[in-house]
Amino acid sequence: MEDLLGMARASKGEKMNVRLCTIESPEHPMDGELASQTEMLKNGPVNTHDLKVFKGKVSDQLFPETGFKQVVTFIVDGWGQADFYYVGKDDECYRFKTRP
Repeated sequence: MEDLLGMARASKGEKMNVRLCTIESPEHPMDGELASQTEMLKNGPVNTHDLKVFKGKVSDQLFPETGFKQVVTFIVDGWGQADFYYVGKDDECYRFKTRP
């Protein structure tokens, strides 16, 4: 997955606007924002990705009952698919991370 989102254009801390869809609903694209960062773990550095899926008609239908740390598989900007963990929502978006 690191190659997939592989920091595709996002360097550490940079945010990118993306088009995405879930693997189950590729015909329903949504807008979002992808950010990447490096976290230091006991075994060394690990790249993580934060995904905001902006609220809208499609996302409000797909994610209203999503449970904390539930896995959702996204296709991001046609790069391929990656699993993200649901970590919450606010007035603007639904939030996901590659590492919970």
